[in-house]
Amino acid sequence: MKMIEEGSESSGPSTKLGIPAGCNPSDVLYKLAHSRGIKPPVFEMISEQGPPHARTYTWSCSFWDGKYQTMAAGRSKKEAKNAVAKALLDQIDTSVLPTKTPSNKHRPEKKRKGAPGEELAAAAAKKGGKQTISQLNKAAAGFFPGMAPMGGRFGNRFPLMRPRNTRDDHQVITKHRNIYPSQEELGTILKLAETVERALKRVSDKFANSDVKVKEEDVKVKEEKMDEGTDNNVDADKNGEAAKHENRDILGVARTGDLAKGLLLTGDRSVELVVMCKNKPTLPLLTKMGEALKEQVKTIPESEKKGKVVINDGELEVLPKPRDAALLIKYKKENDLFLVTVTLTCTKLRQNLPKEENGDAAPEDEAKKDDGENKKENIEPDPHDMLPKEKCLNALAELRRAKWFSTMAVPLESCVESIRIYREICRRIEAWKPLTPWAVELLVERTVSTTEMPLSPSMAFSRVLEAVSCGVLAPDGPGLKDPCEREDIDVVSDLDNQQREDLMASAQDFIRKVHFRKIYEILDLPKPEYKKKKGAKEGGEGAEPAVKKIKTEEDVKME
Repeated sequence: MKMIEEGSESSGPSTKLGIPAGCNPSDVLYKLAHSRGIKPPVFEMISEQGPPHARTYTWSCSFWDGKYQTMAAGRSKKEAKNAVAKALLDQIDTSVLPTKTPSNKHRPEKKRKGAPGEELAAAAAKKGGKQTISQLNKAAAGFFPGMAPMGGRFGNRFPLMRPRNTRDDHQVITKHRNIYPSQEELGTILKLAETVERALKRVSDKFANSDVKVKEEDVKVKEEKMDEGTDNNVDADKNGEAAKHENRDILGVARTGDLAKGLLLTGDRSVELVVMCKNKPTLPLLTKMGEALKEQVKTIPESEKKGKVVINDGELEVLPKPRDAALLIKYKKENDLFLVTVTLTCTKLRQNLPKEENGDAAPEDEAKKDDGENKKENIEPDPHDMLPKEKCLNALAELRRAKWFSTMAVPLESCVESIRIYREICRRIEAWKPLTPWAVELLVERTVSTTEMPLSPSMAFSRVLEAVSCGVLAPDGPGLKDPCEREDIDVVSDLDNQQREDLMASAQDFIRKVHFRKIYEILDLPKPEYKKKKGAKEGGEGAEPAVKKIKTEEDVKME
């Protein structure tokens, strides 16, 4: 297969690659790398979004040691991979790629007039170093007229780099440092969560062992009643082994909320855990777990007391909260009170949802209904003493949100830091208080993820303000769709028109302050005092304007 290089005969050095009909763009990219003697392209899947019937895959591709890099999406992995390969081929300029000829070692290549920037690339290759940003900008200006320089907001011909930190960036970083919990606070919270998790594991083991003993006694009673010989004894042994390896009533425990997402702020003293049960959680199970947990926290094993933060025996207080379908664990340290909320839930709770909401409906079901062959599914009824269903379903939703956050928000640069800052603003400023923590996380992630380049802290912070001031949360705006639910749910649907207008007005006021270099007022920081640049003379370039000092009576007396 040969590659077609457009304009190679008449227009001098080629600037585009043509893809032959019927050829795969990714194969063309591999062939190009092999023919020029460079490393093959690197394809990587970045994300996978959407429901099972409408998936969207995002792939990235890096070529020539990262000199060319881009992303693209598609309805399937193959479609996304071909799309990103085609997008990368549109960027490549063959005149700057190295050539691979067997006679290069013996016969020097004739000097020819190349494209703009080719001499810079050759000089950098001889020195054994990399091209500087200014050199690449000059070359890019010759190859692609009108293209933004490297590091610009919309330039994507070369690898995008995050701009240098500005004064606003340093102020945002300072604010983030102030609201991030101290090592002592974070260590106490993590140690408390770990202690409760280990105690719940011991409770699960205790329940499992008691169930196995009861089943073993039942097996022995059956063995005494059986008189048919060895075959029945073998079956009894199998039943005993099955009883030992049967699923537990408490399947596991997981962290949710700010603890799982790493969004704890200074002063946070409450974290959440979720216990996954085998069956739908009931009030007797909650009471039983509470009593067993009280016994386990009275005597903590010595192996769990190692470390700087030590929780001694009997310092944890366990309180059942049936209305919240949870157990509340209190830990008092000096004047601070730390809380751990353990919510019970089960995946069987979603079986009772309609098929359209649960996402299991298929086109074949309608045909079966017409033929009268559709059978009713065996749905387990809810126990009469079941814990509040809404609280249990919210716990399942928190598990999905924690998983989504680690996949989508954490890899984005400046995203988590911006979320922490906006969470603190929602606590401090009245107009932002109606926003829930989940709405803030979605707002920041959706805003930051739509850029084509890494954002600095202040740029990410300002971009969210621009989105809100432009009407994303307005009454007639698009809103925020919950990506963790199968049905269309607007996360900010509970906001009334007045609250939405107040948010827009506050964001517009913040934008003005950012442009007038008063971002410190938004962040509740003191006005920064900048030092004079080194080497700047008084009244010269780089020096701050001098302020005339007014003499006071004390100055006159001193003179």
